[in-house]
Amino acid sequence: MNRKLLFLTFSLMFLCVSVFAAESGQNNVTINELTLEQRKAARIELLQQMMSKYENNQTFAKVQDYMEAKYQFLHKSHPPRTPSVVIQETFKRTQSLMDHTRPYIGNSFTRIYDPVQIEKNVNKYIWLKGLCFIILGINDEHRIALSYFYQPENQDLKQEFLKDVVIYSFPEVLDVPENKQWQSEMMIVMDKLGYKIFNIKKFVKNENP
Repeated sequence: MNRKLLFLTFSLMFLCVSVFAAESGQNNVTINELTLEQRKAARIELLQQMMSKYENNQTFAKVQDYMEAKYQFLHKSHPPRTPSVVIQETFKRTQSLMDHTRPYIGNSFTRIYDPVQIEKNVNKYIWLKGLCFIILGINDEHRIALSYFYQPENQDLKQEFLKDVVIYSFPEVLDVPENKQWQSEMMIVMDKLGYKIFNIKKFVKNENP
């Protein structure tokens, strides 16, 4: 697979919380203050690291097999693109979604790191995702790629992926023991939001391959 292609989600996971990430300081979380440009640069580096990780451990190869099986089951008229392409596109388009929704959201997500409040804020504006996904071209191909991690047999992998997405979404929050509880809470939030926003239920029914 082409290493130039960057890695997904998940997510929003995620709608990945990277779309609605908090933007500056908050009590109870140990952070490294970063400018907007520094956060962007950090995310590029983190995506490259994830890309290498999930290529080297053969996750992308398994996602490819999974997507092909889903496409056959759903009688899609064309084969899926490679997971690395779809995942790269998902990250880019959800970032674009952030830019499109910022005028509506305003400062609702600024200076917030509380997982409970973040979940409430995202749910408040979740109605925007349908139109934005249509405009940005987020479709079944992206949802299927993400749904791989939600399959019952992939729960351990999903937890690993969720942690990666939390770190990607909040590069200013240090990956240190002091933030472990916060990371765990954010992983739960991302899990629920990813399932809801990407309509994962459609692709994890028992009768599907």
